[in-house]
Amino acid sequence: MIAADPAEIKIGEEAMVERVRDGLDCEALQSLLARDRSLTSFAVDDVTLAAHNGELVFKVDLSLSVEQSITVELGLPHLCRDKEELALRCRRFWRHLKKSCHDVDPL
Repeated sequence: MIAADPAEIKIGEEAMVERVRDGLDCEALQSLLARDRSLTSFAVDDVTLAAHNGELVFKVDLSLSVEQSITVELGLPHLCRDKEELALRCRRFWRHLKKSCHDVDPL
């Protein structure tokens, strides 16, 4: 077994990360992430070494801003008997949406 100087390992890691950062095709990455989205800003924040599934990988931290709108159908207002029923439908919808968002497993 050959022992390596930790300082040399650190210098080598930093050089690898720098080469990945310099070789990163930001335009291609932005184009890939922008598909079907309206990106308003895109930036590469950092590139680091990380472990993923027992493998050494390069982790690229990004900052993205996206303009997005959604359409929510609560039922046609003329089918509600009154404003209270419409308000009740709205509260139920948002409560269900909030619960659904909390139930999603993080990546």
